[in-house]
Amino acid sequence: METSVHIRVLDQLDQLSALENPLRHKDVRSLEGKLRGYYRLRIGEYRLIFELDPMNRNISVNSIVPRGNAY
Repeated sequence: METSVHIRVLDQLDQLSALENPLRHKDVRSLEGKLRGYYRLRIGEYRLIFELDPMNRNISVNSIVPRGNAY
């Protein structure tokens, strides 16, 4: 991944963690099927797959992958 993508990912994670409810972010969607319980954050051509622990306000990043390989 390029340095510019790293910077965008970190910026988006900062924005997401600052929200009271990160799931209300416009680019967050819940996943279905075998990925139920996970969420994705769209960052340009990349998808960040994560879990959310709302009690501890913890975002656990599982993967950051190009859009075509995300699911």
